[in-house]
Amino acid sequence: MKISEIAKILQVHKSTVYRWINEFQREGEKCLFHKERKGRKKKVNEREIKVEELQGKTYGKQKHRGEVQRKNKLQLGE
Repeated sequence: MKISEIAKILQVHKSTVYRWINEFQREGEKCLFHKERKGRKKKVNEREIKVEELQGKTYGKQKHRGEVQRKNKLQLGE
């Protein structure tokens, strides 16, 4: 399979696919596991996210206020 086809399927740039291949050739399977990355740290941890999801709160995608109000009214039988 061509690099451009892989990039299209995974919706990434070709250079990303080349980087992944080079990393795998250098490090082997070890590169497939999570490692510390550069950038800002998360403000919340995975446990906090799961608790809020169980409580019906959303992360990343904000619901429209009207949609939330309608949903609440339907649940209350109004």
